[in-house]
Amino acid sequence: MVVSRDRLAELSSSNALLAAALAELRDGGISNATADALVGVEVTDRELSEFLDLAAREAPPTSVFGLALSLPEYIDRRRAGHEALDYCLSHGGLSERRIADVALRMIGVTTPGAVVWCHRLLTSVIKLDNEYCHFLSRHRKVIAERCRDEMVAYLLHPNRGPAPKNVDSFDVVVGLVDDPGPFFRRWTEWVLDGLFDPGDRPGGSHASYHYQILSEHWHEPAYTPLRETTHAYLLHLLCSPKPEKRAAGFHHLATMVNESYLGAGVVVHDLLPRVEDVPADELSRLGLLHRALRATAAANANPTDERLRHDADELQYAVFEVTPGL
Repeated sequence: MVVSRDRLAELSSSNALLAAALAELRDGGISNATADALVGVEVTDRELSEFLDLAAREAPPTSVFGLALSLPEYIDRRRAGHEALDYCLSHGGLSERRIADVALRMIGVTTPGAVVWCHRLLTSVIKLDNEYCHFLSRHRKVIAERCRDEMVAYLLHPNRGPAPKNVDSFDVVVGLVDDPGPFFRRWTEWVLDGLFDPGDRPGGSHASYHYQILSEHWHEPAYTPLRETTHAYLLHLLCSPKPEKRAAGFHHLATMVNESYLGAGVVVHDLLPRVEDVPADELSRLGLLHRALRATAAANANPTDERLRHDADELQYAVFEVTPGL
């Protein structure tokens, strides 16, 4: 510890900007202006990295977060601060919310080396799915080329379900890997396990994201089995003798309306005619959903027809009014 403090004193005494940064850290937190200025400090990358690591270990708890926010930029532009960021995330006492803020700063890195380093931290230390999805979307090419196995391992194990943002991450990944089969298999399991049904899980059913993605890839053969499984599962729900399952099926139909699902026509013509023996007290709601899906299909088929779009929007609003949690 004495050697570390001596080395920190030696580094800070050799450069006025390092001395100022250290003084601010010891006094409760580094200012944004000083943190920005450190990017151009006239010391070697190795000396800056050593300074940041030692300063992070000596900084009081009130200073760690401010320093951690700046470290992704130093890693990106100066190749300095890797050990300091490791320390801040693992031993800095940061709350999950503050760790998430640091993770969001990682999205802005640009160099391949920084992307690889941040990806390692996101998958092994931070492990926040929402922030990982944004990072993956921004840096998909580098991650696919240099972090493929880490990416696959993180997304598939353990099975954390489609939320938060995991279904979006899967949608990104199936376009990156040579064999997207494992991801489509897991995605299909989510459908059949009811993880897109309404429930008490955080964030709701996540069916909206599912139908958005199916619409975006409507003409891509790779998504056809997933779409067919989804429709078969929906028919299973609507034909179930259990009221709660039929209610889940109605929720799926309402979500399709709300998301202007491109498969609305298929549902109207191929699926709903096979639904029989609907209880009398559910006929009115099913009829509304049927009309709304038919209007959605017509608007989708004629995207420039403002009258059809208006009719679909009116019915969409009516469905929203009678669908809790949509």
